[in-house]
Formats: sequence, C-alpha cells, structure tokens
Amino acid sequence: MWVTSEDYPSNALRNEHQGRVTVRFYVTAEGRIESAEVVDSTATPELDAATIKNVTRRGRFNPATRKCVPVPGEFTRSFNWLIPRD
Repeated sequence: MWVTSEDYPSNALRNEHQGRVTVRFYVTAEGRIESAEVVDSTATPELDAATIKNVTRRGRFNPATRKCVPVPGEFTRSFNWLIPRD
C-alpha cells in the first residue's frame, strides 16, 4: 500500500483531521513517479504533504506504452485519510 494508517501525521491525528486528497502523478517511462501534485485538497496541509511524500516514495506503475514502447504518462488517484479506530 502506498499510504497506511501508520503514515498519519501526528498533528493531524491529534487534531482529528481527516479527508480525501486527490493527487495527479507524472510517471516516467520506467514506471517511477517523477512528481506529483494535489488536485483536490483535504484542506489539511499535513495530510496533503504526507500523501505526496508517501506515494512519491512508494508508488510504482507499469508505464504507459505507445506502439509497445514505454512512455511517460499521468495518473490521478484519490486517497482517504480516516482516523484509525481500535
């Protein structure tokens, strides 16, 4: 998984912030995330930043292809930050 409950920023958790963040990834022809940007924010900067940090570090893709040749591409995905409950 790219983002887990263990990645929850402590300040956001303490303040009970949660929400959905949507991120656009720019993926290299090798399938690595070159950069990412928030396109729909949770309105909590810590959650947005944690999402970008973790997906950029962990995310891997099968690259897009054109005529069977890997090419760079874009991908958009949403992530939900929900306060873990025991």
